[in-house]
Amino acid sequence: MVSTDLLKPNASQPRKQFEQSALEELAESIKENGVIQPLIVRKIDGGFEIVAGEHRWRAAKIAKLEKLPVIIRTSTDQDVAELTLIENIQREDLNPIEEAEAYEKLAERFGLTHEEIAKKTGKNRSVITNQMRLLKLSENTKKALVSGTITVGHARALLAASSPGQMDSLLGKVLKKDLTVRRTEALVKKKNATAGYVCRATHSSLQAVPL
Repeated sequence: MVSTDLLKPNASQPRKQFEQSALEELAESIKENGVIQPLIVRKIDGGFEIVAGEHRWRAAKIAKLEKLPVIIRTSTDQDVAELTLIENIQREDLNPIEEAEAYEKLAERFGLTHEEIAKKTGKNRSVITNQMRLLKLSENTKKALVSGTITVGHARALLAASSPGQMDSLLGKVLKKDLTVRRTEALVKKKNATAGYVCRATHSSLQAVPL
């Protein structure tokens, strides 16, 4: 058992938001039954860093538990990042952008390929690649996706927009008209076709100007 105050969240935690109502519900369960599954931690200066179990730790603090059961491991930074990501994926706790950012971190910080990330997380390589593409969304579109205002299907359709500005404009129309994913795809396709026609027409008119 380790003092709750000695436990610290880890910097590799991909999850940015913890739903308060879910934490309070878990806290009530902990008051009744205690923490059944030990947290996985590693030793750091001044305490222990949580590798897996931050949700339980936060709920235990609400329940005012003074000590928690832990399993102490010797883990590298990469081990911590991988285990934290896998735990959250298995619990389906991450929103689409958090999940994409976690994959990107594994790729950029530790040099893992999409294929290697797929093997470690038990997913298909194409799932990893498509998820990471969501990071190319405009900030407004990311916020709409995280809040649940649009679905992943809408977001993927909007990725075909020619610029962040156009994406925001199309997002506004999707929200205003409450478009389905299929209609969003058609809207983006039509917008791109129109933009392409205008570009070609402008280019042709410039070529026709006598020097």
